[in-house]
Amino acid sequence: MNIRENKGITLIMLIVTIVVILILASVSISAITGGENVIEKGKQAKDETEIKAEMEELQKIINQSAAKGIRHGNYSGSADATTIREALKKNNLIVENPDDVIIDGKNYWKVTGLKTGQKYEIKSDGSVEKSRDILPNCFQQVEYIESTGIQYIDTGVKDEESIKWQIELSFSTINGRRLMGANLGLNFACNNGTLQIGNTNSTISVNTNEVVSIEMERTENARIMKVRDTETVVTNPTGHNNIYICGLDMGGYKWNLSSEDFIGRVYSSKIYKNNLSIRDFIPCYCNTTVTDTNGKQCPSGTKGLYDFVTGKFYTNQNQSGADFTVGPEV
Repeated sequence: MNIRENKGITLIMLIVTIVVILILASVSISAITGGENVIEKGKQAKDETEIKAEMEELQKIINQSAAKGIRHGNYSGSADATTIREALKKNNLIVENPDDVIIDGKNYWKVTGLKTGQKYEIKSDGSVEKSRDILPNCFQQVEYIESTGIQYIDTGVKDEESIKWQIELSFSTINGRRLMGANLGLNFACNNGTLQIGNTNSTISVNTNEVVSIEMERTENARIMKVRDTETVVTNPTGHNNIYICGLDMGGYKWNLSSEDFIGRVYSSKIYKNNLSIRDFIPCYCNTTVTDTNGKQCPSGTKGLYDFVTGKFYTNQNQSGADFTVGPEV
């Protein structure tokens, strides 16, 4: 009897020992992997802090240069470029393209942080952003896509509360009303040289072929358009159509009145929801056969907007019309 009891106790102890060993092993593995995650997260946090510091320093340099009379978006002389380059070098930042790239009065500055290796872009309004991801090899970036009034793109984003839409464009003609966006919601027009939101004229004037950045936001009871730090507010938005680029969504179809169609160029566009980026468009064309966001096979040379958020290619929705034209390769 005692012998059996001793054997039983030994077996139970063995089982308990094995269970304890397994628990300790799992805890050790978790500690190791958890420690690795902590180290990785710590490194990412350090990198982001350094990148943020570089961006702030770069923005400070640009702002100081602007105060000295350097114009953003239209650098007019080599002295301007030299001043900025010297300031960047003093602050451990370098200009990637030391020769000014000026196309139709629009500058492209790329800056690389010497400490982090991060690439930044100086926009035409003097703001600083981290450079986008690189386009897939099957696409070629261009300065802009251009619509003759026939072409348009459906972003697939419904105009609703908490949506913010940014677009950089120029009007080839400012005669009449030139419309874009979502009917009864986030839309704007150039009304004989004056920007208009809904049917309300703003105090903001634009010229033919002038590159302008427009930001629109929808709240519960209002639509807000901001251009050059000037806001225009219109109350009671009622529509929930998709946001069209180069066209106006009337509820699944494009507004078709040639005297009011948008004619001009689009340089970039971004859409946010609750401050989260849901579209980040860049003009391009494909250099091989690709599939667009609607599942259509697009031959080489098709123009449109590539979205870095979804990784999809958005093309002209007017199947009966000619394709967009594009600006120089970037």
